[in-house]
Amino acid sequence: MNHEVAISLSASEKYLLNELPGDVRDEFEEHFFECEQCAMDVKAGAALLQQVKRELNATPETELRVERQPVRPRWYWLRPAMGLAAMAAMALVIVYQNAIVFPRLKRESNLVSAPAILPAVSLVGGTSRGGLVPGVVANGQTPILLSVDVPTEDRFSGYELSLLAPSGELVWKIAASPDQASNTIHLEVPGNRIQAGDFSLVVQGTAKTGGSPVDLVRYGFHVKVGSQSQ
Repeated sequence: MNHEVAISLSASEKYLLNELPGDVRDEFEEHFFECEQCAMDVKAGAALLQQVKRELNATPETELRVERQPVRPRWYWLRPAMGLAAMAAMALVIVYQNAIVFPRLKRESNLVSAPAILPAVSLVGGTSRGGLVPGVVANGQTPILLSVDVPTEDRFSGYELSLLAPSGELVWKIAASPDQASNTIHLEVPGNRIQAGDFSLVVQGTAKTGGSPVDLVRYGFHVKVGSQSQ
């Protein structure tokens, strides 16, 4: 799971409320151990939950006692004990939104709207320039911009670009139309999918007659994770 998926699922909130399915919960746990932002959200949310529990436990027991009745009245949920629990739950939601959700959305909105200089690597012309492999320095958070030319042919109805991690694992695959491939394509690699090592970008063509995609070219580039300053 990457950071964008975690945000779209509201994973931090659902994780604390035990609303994530088992497999998704496992993926999110693996993610927030590596993602500082999600880890901070989970820690802050857990602290709020503990505080609310302490407040509820500190409530005098007499306030929670209600007379047992064999038949529940129509509006039984408005009884004092239930009203206290409902108010506590509502307070938790409000505090959690004000302390975590809204500030996080504001930070993410500011990041999206603010101009930024992205680390970039040009794969135009491949790796034939003196046999040197292009390289880029990343910080593990800021996206990387890839520029690549696709070798187009009339027999192809479209193209697929697959990014492979140093381990050989598929990071993502994206399709490009002939019109898009007629110019240099600029691809954004999310910062949280970046790791140190040699990446490969495989370009394939999809034949108009069908069949398996045809390998056209494989570009390589090296990523160093560390300070942007040299």
